[in-house]
Amino acid sequence: MNRFETLKALQLQSRKDRDEIKTSLYSYFISQLERKTKNPTDDEVIAEYKAYIKQVSAIAYTKAEDIAKRDLEVTLTTDLLPKQLTESEIVDIVKSLNSSDMGSLMKHFKENYNGSFNGGLVKKVFENV
Repeated sequence: MNRFETLKALQLQSRKDRDEIKTSLYSYFISQLERKTKNPTDDEVIAEYKAYIKQVSAIAYTKAEDIAKRDLEVTLTTDLLPKQLTESEIVDIVKSLNSSDMGSLMKHFKENYNGSFNGGLVKKVFENV
């Protein structure tokens, strides 16, 4: 199941659970993604999540209830993102590949760990290994 199908399943479950905040959030993502394309890729879904987090995190709410709702939405959205590789996991992967070419290394990470690694961290590890 791709990320968009997972999002739709989460929306359906939140409707069944009568969770208005989750239903609203997931519906927002679905509508935003479907405005762009009928079958968004995992990369497009992840990009939408990241853009949303950046957008709502920049809003300076003053009411405690608005802040709490924003923080909950950011947490829910962050949970939808792929788990990020740790530095030690990246070190292990770089060592196992034994690559002397940064381009092929980044290609490997993009193909196998897309959305779950920090490119700057991979570069740093590559330069120090």
